Amino acid sequence: MALELDSWSVVGHRALEAEAVNLAELDHGAMADRFVSLEGLVERQFMEDDRHLSMEMVVDGYLVKVFMLLDPKNRCRNGRESMIRVNGVYAPKLAPDGRLPPSTCGVRAWRRPNGSVRWPMRPQLGPSLGGVESLIEQPMDGQVVVRGTYIGAAREGEGLLLRDETGQIALATAQRQRPQPGDLVEAIGFPRVEGVQIQLEQALWRSGTSDEVSPAENRTPSRRHRVAASVRELSPLRAAAGEPVQITGVVTWSDPARRLVFVQDSSSGIAVRWDPSVGDLPRAGTLVTVTGSTAAGDFAPYIAVTDWQEGQDVELPKARPITREQAMTGLEEAQLVQLTGYVFNAELTAEGLRLDLATSSGEMRVRVAGDTDGTRWLGAVITAKGVCVAQADDSRRLVVAEIWVANPLGIEVVQDGVDNPFDFPLTPMRELGRFNPNAIMRDRLKVEGTVVWVEDDGGIWLHDGGVTLEVHTRQSQRANRGERIEAVGFLGMDAGQRILREGVWRSVGRAESRLELEDRVKEASVKHGDFTRIAGRVEEVYGWSNRVRIRLTAAALPPLLVEVAGVTVEQIQKAAPMGARVEAMGLVLRQHAAAPGDPEVRILVKGPEDLRTLEFPPWWTRERLMVFILLALLMVVAGLLWIAVLRRVVRKQMNQIDEQSRRARELQEELERTQRMESLGSMAEGITQDFEHLLQRIHAQIGEVLQRERLAWENRNRLDQAQAAVLRAQDLTRRLASFSLTGKSVREPMDWTGFLRREVEAFELGPFVKLVWNLPENTSPVKADAAQLQQVIQGLLRNAVQAMPNGGTIKITLSRERIASGDLAHLLPAGEYLRTSITDSGSGIAAEDLGRIFEPYFSRKPNAKGLGLAMAYAVMRQHQGRLEVDSIEGKGTTVWLWFPVRRGELDAPGD
Repeated sequence: MALELDSWSVVGHRALEAEAVNLAELDHGAMADRFVSLEGLVERQFMEDDRHLSMEMVVDGYLVKVFMLLDPKNRCRNGRESMIRVNGVYAPKLAPDGRLPPSTCGVRAWRRPNGSVRWPMRPQLGPSLGGVESLIEQPMDGQVVVRGTYIGAAREGEGLLLRDETGQIALATAQRQRPQPGDLVEAIGFPRVEGVQIQLEQALWRSGTSDEVSPAENRTPSRRHRVAASVRELSPLRAAAGEPVQITGVVTWSDPARRLVFVQDSSSGIAVRWDPSVGDLPRAGTLVTVTGSTAAGDFAPYIAVTDWQEGQDVELPKARPITREQAMTGLEEAQLVQLTGYVFNAELTAEGLRLDLATSSGEMRVRVAGDTDGTRWLGAVITAKGVCVAQADDSRRLVVAEIWVANPLGIEVVQDGVDNPFDFPLTPMRELGRFNPNAIMRDRLKVEGTVVWVEDDGGIWLHDGGVTLEVHTRQSQRANRGERIEAVGFLGMDAGQRILREGVWRSVGRAESRLELEDRVKEASVKHGDFTRIAGRVEEVYGWSNRVRIRLTAAALPPLLVEVAGVTVEQIQKAAPMGARVEAMGLVLRQHAAAPGDPEVRILVKGPEDLRTLEFPPWWTRERLMVFILLALLMVVAGLLWIAVLRRVVRKQMNQIDEQSRRARELQEELERTQRMESLGSMAEGITQDFEHLLQRIHAQIGEVLQRERLAWENRNRLDQAQAAVLRAQDLTRRLASFSLTGKSVREPMDWTGFLRREVEAFELGPFVKLVWNLPENTSPVKADAAQLQQVIQGLLRNAVQAMPNGGTIKITLSRERIASGDLAHLLPAGEYLRTSITDSGSGIAAEDLGRIFEPYFSRKPNAKGLGLAMAYAVMRQHQGRLEVDSIEGKGTTVWLWFPVRRGELDAPGD
């Protein structure tokens, strides 16, 4: 039936009443499409389009998606990390079983959320705990607030683990975000305590600062270890230091004969060495508070007890199922675990009952405390619930792991022993590994096949229907190759291959002949379990007693390892020497290569009759050919080396000649530059003296005119300018005097490092220039003219800054160098020097201009006078030092200043 509307109109507005609901107690199917009110924490918020808002809220332990149509007149606020209330239509997405998954419900709200409440949470939502441990001592109903440090995700799922000074708690939360390890976290939820395991259900959390979320607020922080996990995290050195410990947990194992107790709290398990002076050992299942100190055990840290307090009896923590591989990692040390296996041996010893279990991946030992008869479990499949205990060698490396059970109640029989194991139904070997909904890995399995190989330790290889299976058995009776047998055992894995563990077998038919066995042969097959015949060339022969291994190489096949029984190495080397081509018939086993290049295919050959030599190696073997080629190559290499040595000697002599020529040219250039500078200095010195007298007279006359005569303002201004020009001319004459290599300078002992720092820091480098220092702590003093070196340093810094208009780096390095006699690299006499380098990352100097930089008045910069480097060069020559410049255009420039350090200056810097 359908109703067609021609028109409609609004006749009024009516407010809908929303029903407040709790999703944890709600009948979700019945409330579908109802108008409800929910309150929760907004974790994410984003706009679908201009008018539709999507939010993800955590409500009552569920992740709720909220879709809203916004009023365009009102701006949507950011509600992230806010507690809000929304009203809308409830639209759950139920699972096929009618339950609501924790992350698939939605609400379509028809108006803006209201009642926004910002963090921190309202105080009335729950009390704040003094510590996690208080929940064990005084369980609370309703919501509580906990504070602690986030240490990671819970093992059982995606929950969070928080730890404070007293214990550890797991948060069951629907929030998808996670804090960083080590963050301080505040959480609120409903506590659930099972023994010493604490979980906060329907939890909401937030990260906080140390000021607002500190677990030790207004209290003196304790230096004790309060949780077992913090003791386990100690290094052996710290554990041996005897740090104080106080933990509260449940005893998971106790034995007065060993004076040892295992205690597990909300964070982890730990071993406790008992001191008889503190009293009798508590029994398993007792809540205790242990006080003591840490100690470094043979494998993991433990607690040496000094005092303890007994509490009420509590439930043991939930034992986590593990495998033998997990136990042998050592990570389960002192933890309450459970392991399932087949009991093949039970023995009562002085330390209690010992059970030997066969698991799907190997053997495991279980010890049960007390005087218990274990024969009732012999031949049965059991689950042992106890503490995983690791034993190590002198190097603290794990040797073996065992399960210690507190009492016989920790042994659960999964499957009783059988009187006749061969009553089980036969399973075809070709069905192994296929899906079988009725199969259980701990059930016994019966197979039938032909024996194709027998190991020295009694292991049997069966073949049937193109499938091969290894059977591990403890029977003293040995099977014969070709015999038809039935085997019953437990299906497991070893090195990636299926095996039958704890097998028992019996003969069910005659032994097959060699001809019947050869009918099973698959030519050149390397598939695991195939009976194959492969030909290859002998690469290596080695072995022991009456078993020999032969490495073969065959075309298009991986490297092969043939194992022959009943022969010696000498017999094989005589019948199949190195390089011979042989044919082997046997069982193929695929194995993991221990190292790159090792064979992955192993062929088990029964005896010499299954190994046949097809071709003996020729006299001209590959080895002999290789020796001949090697000798020829050695002769060729020796000749080439002799030629190379001669060429190297000639090249070295030529380089020395070139170097001497280059040094001669540099010396000649240096001599010519020195002569030019000396000529220029002599001329500058004479001109300076004449100009100095003239300028002094001009300056004095102008001063007298300015003092005695009444002048017009314009004339006085011109005389002032003339007097300033005279002063500049006097400064120029003084700078020209610096070109004199024999000029007078006032040189006094000075701390060059301190002087360099002061001058550089006083120079304004600009905001975009970075200064990097590389100065030693102690340097030798030098004798120098501070005024002259001040001009040198300022000029070099000015050039560096001008070369970096967009900013850069100036690096200043000071080092002590020694120039040996005859070293012409720096054109300086032998002796001790202080070398100062100033390196910039500027535009650099072109190669064609590098040879002219010391010429007076030479510069490529606009409006530059070109006297800076020429004057600096002259000043360094006056100080018996040297100035060197190296530059790469586009990459930067380095200037070196060399100062001689004399022995007297080193011994008496104040002279």
